[in-house]
Amino acid sequence: MLAPAFFEGGRYTYEDIHYVKEGDEFIPAAKTPFAQDNTFGYSASNLKDWIIEKSEEKVNRKNIASVSVHALRNTSSEEIKSIIEQPEITHIITNATSYPDLQAMAFAILKSKSSFVFRTAASFINAISGIAIKPCLTKDEILKKTVVKWCTCGNWLLRSQNYCSTGVFKRAK
Repeated sequence: MLAPAFFEGGRYTYEDIHYVKEGDEFIPAAKTPFAQDNTFGYSASNLKDWIIEKSEEKVNRKNIASVSVHALRNTSSEEIKSIIEQPEITHIITNATSYPDLQAMAFAILKSKSSFVFRTAASFINAISGIAIKPCLTKDEILKKTVVKWCTCGNWLLRSQNYCSTGVFKRAK
């Protein structure tokens, strides 16, 4: 299940095309600097083409389904579930331009008895886990925190001893 929409980062998927919002414009992702990355680069903004490209043509287009924004907004979770549970489908694209789109897909997935492997951006995690959207912390909110807790566990190989330490730091006032 592919859901690359990341609204906080200005990334949206509509009609299987992944877009990056720059100002008031929506740029197909393959035409942005992200696509030029030496390690993770790509040439396709259409996510069906992207899946085929990244799989080195091992995935057949007939095995890729997509759920449109229209379907997410206008059909029941049972109908969405019937799309994503088709036995011949190996890859599913989630089109999304808002959190309710991702939540509709998440609900259908949670109702399904099928198993899924997810490749998503952070926005989908909020949708499927029910975590409320919160604004980023401000500098003042971060600096106001006075307690930092930690726990470190590991194995000290030189002496073959396990160790675990915990503690609390308090910020000086």
